[in-house]
Amino acid sequence: MGKITGKLPAFFFSLGAIFVLAGCMTAPPSQLTPLQRRVMESKELEGSFDDAFRATIAVLQDKGYLVKTSDRDGGLVYAESGLTNAKDYWFGLGNYQYKVTVNFEKFTETRTKIRLSIATEIYNITGGPWPMPTLGDIKAGPVDDPRMYQDLYAEIQKEMFRRAQLNK
Repeated sequence: MGKITGKLPAFFFSLGAIFVLAGCMTAPPSQLTPLQRRVMESKELEGSFDDAFRATIAVLQDKGYLVKTSDRDGGLVYAESGLTNAKDYWFGLGNYQYKVTVNFEKFTETRTKIRLSIATEIYNITGGPWPMPTLGDIKAGPVDDPRMYQDLYAEIQKEMFRRAQLNK
């Protein structure tokens, strides 16, 4: 019994150190070059600047984002999703949140360029298993999934089409 008891503190110390070190890791660096990221994030849409701006806000709100800042003259929208349980992260002890920045550029009266930048942040809200301290931000970085961008752009373009039909 003495041998097992002597090894248990070392085992728990090692286990705690692994959790602390794993929790302090940040998101791996993006595998995309700046040009690849710009291509994925940018899209030229058919429609007026006003329709693009309003459609983007409507789509973000429909998807559950809270628009924190919007500046029509500056062509900028910033929105955040609510916290969502990250079930695959430390046995469901963390939450994640998306943050979206949208820049608008008017090309012509009927063409608008939009650049969506999406980042995610994963938080450890419970402090994790003992003896790990509460670490706050655990992982943050850009979203590299092209489907997320494609889905948002498709929804924005549909909303712009609806708005254009209503304005006729």
